[in-house]
Amino acid sequence: MHIMKKLLSLLLIVLTLACTLTIVSCDYEVPDDLQSTDPNSFIFKNVSGGLCVEGLKDTCKDSEIIIPSYVKQGNKNKKVVEIAAKAFENNSYVTKIAVPGTVKEIGANAFANCPYLKEVYLDKGVQRLRQSILYNSYAKIFFNGTSKEFKQINTGGVRSSWFYDKSETNKEFYVYCTDLILIYNCTAGMNPREEYYEKASTGLDYTLNADGNSYSVRGIGTCTDTDIIIPSQFNGKPVTSIGGWAFASCSSLASVDIPDSVTTIGDYAFAWRSSLISVVIGDSVTSIGKGAFAYCNLDTIVCNSPNYYVEGGCLIEGTKVIAGTNNSVIPEGITVIDDYAFSGRNKLTSIIIPDSVTSIGFSAFSNCQCLTSVEIPDSVTSIDDWAFNNTAYYNDDNNWVDGVLYIGNHLIKSRDTISGEYVVKDGTITIASFAFNHCDSLTSVVIPNSITNINNYAFNFCFSLTDVYYNGTSKMWDNIYISFDGVCIDAGVTERSNDSLIDATRYYYSETKPTTSGNFWHWVGGKPVAW
Repeated sequence: MHIMKKLLSLLLIVLTLACTLTIVSCDYEVPDDLQSTDPNSFIFKNVSGGLCVEGLKDTCKDSEIIIPSYVKQGNKNKKVVEIAAKAFENNSYVTKIAVPGTVKEIGANAFANCPYLKEVYLDKGVQRLRQSILYNSYAKIFFNGTSKEFKQINTGGVRSSWFYDKSETNKEFYVYCTDLILIYNCTAGMNPREEYYEKASTGLDYTLNADGNSYSVRGIGTCTDTDIIIPSQFNGKPVTSIGGWAFASCSSLASVDIPDSVTTIGDYAFAWRSSLISVVIGDSVTSIGKGAFAYCNLDTIVCNSPNYYVEGGCLIEGTKVIAGTNNSVIPEGITVIDDYAFSGRNKLTSIIIPDSVTSIGFSAFSNCQCLTSVEIPDSVTSIDDWAFNNTAYYNDDNNWVDGVLYIGNHLIKSRDTISGEYVVKDGTITIASFAFNHCDSLTSVVIPNSITNINNYAFNFCFSLTDVYYNGTSKMWDNIYISFDGVCIDAGVTERSNDSLIDATRYYYSETKPTTSGNFWHWVGGKPVAW
């Protein structure tokens, strides 16, 4: 498939010639290696609004033709607005023609029967293409606009009559637009079938699927594109899936266009790409894996699949939000906010969770660093770990107790501004991951004997925490599951999970002054005091 060179604007050309007809400018985009045409080579006639190109003089044997936007006749600069019917018909020299945006109409058979014509460049501005413009010629059109803009050009009749003799079979005619490649498949005796293929990214890494008949994208490979367009086919076989973690190493990924051939997007396929702001999902996707867009910074999601829909900036499966954008408004009727649904949306400032929602998944809003307002209804009965990790502060409601968010018997998150002593509410079973993360001014904590789990990094980087008052015995403390998995590094400081908690001095509750040695405490005036 032909790869068009990057189009460059042709600079102002002024030719000083001993003639009355000179080229003034050619301000549309053409390949940088396309040669200029001697202005005396054209035949013009006056028409309403300017000039019409009737063809080339017999003396012109140029293979590359640039039609000017304006020409000077006498003391006037006249706009070139048309190409006449049959203007270049039967030309046996021309290989490339560039048409400026000043041209509004190209007449019937304008480029017909040109055996060596391979490329026609059309600038935006062309409004009408008459019948049979490329009849029995096999050129590709390169249009300096989108596929939608090309389709809006008035074709003046059956599309197939632009291109080929309809007695010929299975001819494909290509229009290269700025976003897509349009393909018109011409079958004998029938109007062409319009298809499209993407201007696909090259260099991606693929693996042949187990069926032997399709491919999966498994990585960025040697591709350097920031705007990834995944092809519908590779090596003549359809691309049907995007593998897990496929683009996790693509540090500069800005957008991705997923074709209709893809049915499956793997777990974490585009995860941890904070540069990713836009995604288009084709109409055949039936499965989107866990965290496929985790920690991206999406502004827009477009999805054409009947298995998913986009509402309020949210990508939804049934009644579950699986991914959101920086501009999301969660619609009524949603029951679940999935794991990682909004993680990393750094421009999301506020969110209202409707009262149809019952659960908020793992890391659902983590790393939303500008999130300052969250309204959580009483309908929510489950908030998973890390749901609001590394976010800004948000509105108080009935779930907050002294600056700490509780859902049922689970302590979910504290405000980083908590200082001094904090008493965990009686009946609390779990302290979630990162619950007291970076509470730098927290000096002591009272933990009830109802606690069964203290999860990963619950007390991460609590540098001032010196005392832990446990409302139970040392044997009961030993039965608490405390996670030590993982190591965090922040600002050059390395800390194992929950080191701050373990390194603090721990006291066990005793109503009366103990007679044995050890660290014990009791309540005095509502405050924990060591014996």
